[in-house]
Amino acid sequence: MNAIPPLERLALIRVAMSIYNASAFSKFRDTFLEVTGLTQIFPMRRLFRERISDSAIPNILREKLLDIFLPISREIDSWRKDMSDFGIHKQLDICLTSYGTIDRVETAKKFVRSDDPNLLQRFTLACLFWMTEDVLNIWNKASVYERIHIEMTLLSEKTKKDEYYRVHDVATNCLKKWLDWLHEGGDPYALHIFVNESFFNFPQVPPEANLVRALPPKKLRELIRSKFRTSYGRAYFSCLDYNQKMRFLQQEPFSVLEDYLRWPLQFYFLEMASQAWEYMAEADFTRLLRIISEEKTSPRIPYVDCESDFDYQGLLMEFWKQSPQRFKMFAEESHFCPRYGIIFRFI
Repeated sequence: MNAIPPLERLALIRVAMSIYNASAFSKFRDTFLEVTGLTQIFPMRRLFRERISDSAIPNILREKLLDIFLPISREIDSWRKDMSDFGIHKQLDICLTSYGTIDRVETAKKFVRSDDPNLLQRFTLACLFWMTEDVLNIWNKASVYERIHIEMTLLSEKTKKDEYYRVHDVATNCLKKWLDWLHEGGDPYALHIFVNESFFNFPQVPPEANLVRALPPKKLRELIRSKFRTSYGRAYFSCLDYNQKMRFLQQEPFSVLEDYLRWPLQFYFLEMASQAWEYMAEADFTRLLRIISEEKTSPRIPYVDCESDFDYQGLLMEFWKQSPQRFKMFAEESHFCPRYGIIFRFI
């Protein structure tokens, strides 16, 4: 498979983000916004191509940049939409994970600990991202006037309404709990008294890791499984410790492997699959084959259902090649995927 080396991919992601966030690009980008807060992909991709064609970027890298444009633009749009729901409309300096996705916690932390004059927004993110020490530092350094301004603004009726996403109801309740905690002395040992499972319905920020890990095993499995049906499953799964991750992989191998088919984890799919063979059911195997062959290599909408910087056909063949014989027999007997049936017989 022709995968982009990790360091090169991270560098390309940085370049793509800088172009996407450039003022010359953003003024055109905003004209293509949809109601959902995401951008229309086809005109945006054409605009992106025009921008890089006028740049000094070598030709060999231009196509690679175009290939990763969709996942990067969706990632940025999703982050901006969530920040907008919190009342933060400015462009934050984005931090990346080692995989090349936006590190929401580190990005928020960088803004919270900056010298940005907007105390209200820094305090809001500190609360919503569970930054206990930062909440205390900002609050203790704030003047009486600044504290009154924070409370009156965050708890006003206007912030409680969002006709589309109902984000602000949960955010306001969360912020109120933080403010109550501060008025009671801000004792870190009493911090999680106000935290309950209702905040698991607040997906825009990563959940509090200790709270997730402390759930009973059965409830934890149900929670993570339900979150994997949304775009936030990965954030919840990352909160688990090693033993909890391995236990969930043993119990729900399909959920984990399906997520590893999404950008940018598809580069590590085979490595994860090698750990899951003994736990996987035959039906899970054929479901994964079908997703790769039908949704990834032949998407209904080009550049929407797949990422063209990745060789999914090569992944499909290698996945089949590495699979135990009993899985191959099951797939053949169930007449899976005639499109690849003949090819599989010669592997």
